[in-house]
Amino acid sequence: MAAAQFSAYEVIEIAIEMEKNGEKLYKELGAVCKERTASDVFKALAESKPQQVEQYQKLLAKVKKEAPAEAYPGEYTLYLKNLADDHSGAMSAILKKAVTVHTTLEAVELALDHKKNTLLYLQELGAHVDKKDADIVSELIKKKQADMNKLIELKKKAH
Repeated sequence: MAAAQFSAYEVIEIAIEMEKNGEKLYKELGAVCKERTASDVFKALAESKPQQVEQYQKLLAKVKKEAPAEAYPGEYTLYLKNLADDHSGAMSAILKKAVTVHTTLEAVELALDHKKNTLLYLQELGAHVDKKDADIVSELIKKKQADMNKLIELKKKAH
């Protein structure tokens, strides 16, 4: 059986949904973190998500839309959202974990686990895009790695 092929368009759309999910997670972690520095970092990460979504939408303009015909309105969007949510379990389960966080370190580790899973998932999807789209997917992954660096720095401070 041949490996599933994804278009760069699909991968970017999935990444957009992941950014929206990340915004929800970071808002929740910012609210539950008692330490001001960590709370401020999570709030800043949450506030950066709409700008990142906008950047990804600019990447969409560089690729050809390859959406299949829909059986019902919104089917394709729901499909992409479900792929994004499924990458590390249901987003609601991650958000439930967020409200049980007691320390800054727990919050940062939850965020890092989520970010690592997101990056690994996107890299796996990137391995299944046409070679002509590989550069665009690589650019997308590099943009997502910036949050990872912020979280690693925060974890160093949380020890």
